[in-house]
Amino acid sequence: MKPRDLVVGDSVRVEPAGEPAGFGRVALDYLKVPSYDVVSSLGAFASPTEPPRRLTAIECACLAAWESQIAAALEKEAASLRRESSKRHHGKGSSRLTPEILDDQAREERNDRAGEAVEAYFRLAEVQLQESVRRESDRELSAMSETLRRLYEIGLDGGIDSTELDRRRANLVLLGVQLRFNEARLTGQVKTLIGADPMSTWQIETECAIEPRGPEFELVDALAIGRENDAQLSALRKLKNSNRPEDMELARKLMSVVSPLAGQEQSRCWLLILLSASCGENSARNRRESGLRRSQMSELHDARQQQLDLEIAAAFVNIRQQLVQVGIAKDVQESWEERVAVLESHRELQKSGYLDVINAKSELLKAKSALYHELILLEIAHVKLHTAIGWYGQQCMTPGMQPGDVPCLPGPGLAEGAMSRDRLRY
Repeated sequence: MKPRDLVVGDSVRVEPAGEPAGFGRVALDYLKVPSYDVVSSLGAFASPTEPPRRLTAIECACLAAWESQIAAALEKEAASLRRESSKRHHGKGSSRLTPEILDDQAREERNDRAGEAVEAYFRLAEVQLQESVRRESDRELSAMSETLRRLYEIGLDGGIDSTELDRRRANLVLLGVQLRFNEARLTGQVKTLIGADPMSTWQIETECAIEPRGPEFELVDALAIGRENDAQLSALRKLKNSNRPEDMELARKLMSVVSPLAGQEQSRCWLLILLSASCGENSARNRRESGLRRSQMSELHDARQQQLDLEIAAAFVNIRQQLVQVGIAKDVQESWEERVAVLESHRELQKSGYLDVINAKSELLKAKSALYHELILLEIAHVKLHTAIGWYGQQCMTPGMQPGDVPCLPGPGLAEGAMSRDRLRY
């Protein structure tokens, strides 16, 4: 085989390395790599053509809850079964519990979708906050560059190479590109969950209150709320307390799938019910089988309750641990604030150099960024607790509401319009 070059674009060339055959050497012509200015001029980062739309956290949660297609299908099936049951003599031949179980599962689906949307919403809020920190860092470097330029013009040495500032600003540009991609990704995710077109060009302006706080419920209260709202526990309670033959038929179908999944995370027993509930099968069973089914339902109920309790307790622990992380991040930021103040006063007395001040301010902004990150993680920990106890399904699906009706709820951690994304209380 004769040596030959394989040209990929204008800047990368693969050359044969000789031995062993089939392997090559990659040579990169750095002079032909386009700069950021050239790439950005191609329109890859074009500005949105539509104005941003403000969205609060609770609006995001309730819109996402209403947009759950799985929940809508379950509710439609429940309504259909109720109509069919009303046509029969006293509902004979079908379980009257099936529509109730499907409605409970629909509410849980809406709750889970809302929790997913709010978590994505707060991650989007963090990206926007980090962008504000990045811009602040860029302004600091620009001001310092201007100060050094003036010193050089009058023949004074600032004690720092100007190219060092240029490199730091280039890193900020790179960070800005990453943040813009993350914002686009999370914006599309939130839009999808709330039923908007993910390919639309308008941006989401997050508006939410973020405050450091511990769990907003006592553990015993959270466990009670979670047990009451959990769809699987509700279904198992109803089945184990029923003596109707039709309900025992439903329990038998349920056990054929759920029993191997008992205790596993997110076992979905409603799918079996959705597929088989309308079959109308009904064969009377003796008391022995009835007792057996109730015993099985009781065992499944206890296993699910233990699993749910562990999820809620873990959410509690996560909130408390994250609150400690927030406190540590706050202390670090305050220490750098004090350091910057000392260095700036020393600089006025010519006891410290510009490089020391620049480095300290850079660390201060990093500490501020870290604090924002920890605060968002704390808020997400609260979201996970709210999801575990079924809070969103309860608050966003109040009786009489219609799709598009978004309540202004003063719910935990979601104070309506309390603060813009550029301000945080801590």
